[in-house]
Amino acid sequence: KGLQDLLQAIVELPCELRVCGTGTYETEIRAMVGKLDLCQDVSFLGKIDQEMLYKEYKDARLVVMPSLIFESFGNVGIEAMSHGRPVVAYDAGGVREWLRDGVTGYLVPRGRRDLLRERISELLNDPILVKRMALAARQVCEQEFNRDVYKERLLRLYNTVLSS
Repeated sequence: KGLQDLLQAIVELPCELRVCGTGTYETEIRAMVGKLDLCQDVSFLGKIDQEMLYKEYKDARLVVMPSLIFESFGNVGIEAMSHGRPVVAYDAGGVREWLRDGVTGYLVPRGRRDLLRERISELLNDPILVKRMALAARQVCEQEFNRDVYKERLLRLYNTVLSS
């Protein structure tokens, strides 16, 4: 859902990209990694269990969600933020419901690879900024996306629908 843009954005950035999961375009993505000479920088982890995923979040400096399609919500971003990781994501659908641009990460206009690269680079080069955004990300999750808040919002929505 946008990995092609991410690969083009990280060319010549000093980073390691760890791709979790699989998808329809995996063969094409792997070929693109070779063409862009990113074989040393990109690892494909395939489908991983929750414990391994949590380890990846813990080890990551940031999480990138370059989705080019409409995201109804984007749970990966919320999960990353709950682990105290800033998120750089394309502004696709419901992402702006949880990502606070410049606070918990960066919201990038869809398809703007140049800006995606710039935002990733900022976070790779500024550990103080990463720490500040990581703390804000975790705080937003604790305050706005915990189970109790979710249940309360859902019940309110049901009551609104039922009363109308």
